Amino acid sequence: KNKPTILLDDAKGAYLLTKYLIDTGHRQIAGVFKADDSQGAERHKGYVKALQEAGMSYQPELVVWFHTEDRKVKPAVMVQMMLEAELPIDALVCYNDQIAYGVIDLLQKHNVRVPEDVLVIGFDDSSISEYSPVKITSFVHPKVEMGRAAANKLIHMLRSSDPEQPLVLDMPLHEKESTRR
Repeated sequence: KNKPTILLDDAKGAYLLTKYLIDTGHRQIAGVFKADDSQGAERHKGYVKALQEAGMSYQPELVVWFHTEDRKVKPAVMVQMMLEAELPIDALVCYNDQIAYGVIDLLQKHNVRVPEDVLVIGFDDSSISEYSPVKITSFVHPKVEMGRAAANKLIHMLRSSDPEQPLVLDMPLHEKESTRR
């Protein structure tokens, strides 16, 4: 409290990503979220809110939770189990681009085409999103804007005794191949 902060609204971001999928006609939207950080919980919250606002029911069997130490294996294994159970998934919201990359790789190994059969969205527009077998639609992490805002906050703190207010930055969506049909 009362500390200068610059934040991204993870709940709003996941809400907008999920709403984007809903608005493009998708109804069986799976989610892959990280369980051991606040970003994962907030992104899950946004995913749930978008489903609820669209009148869609939350389906726990379409949600994967993983921990940091499981990130290289568990998300893909759990999505594979969804495929084997023949759950009708038509889109996936992933915790970040690294997870989306692994999911796309798994889907392709099982002859599931991205985006023709299943859309996949990441979250941070990292360089991984460009190296993926299918370029990943993702929110752009505003690194440069965050740096500028941090510098401006520091300058303001040096010049003024006024308390700093938290700054929440927006993230633009960078649409790529993983959601284009």
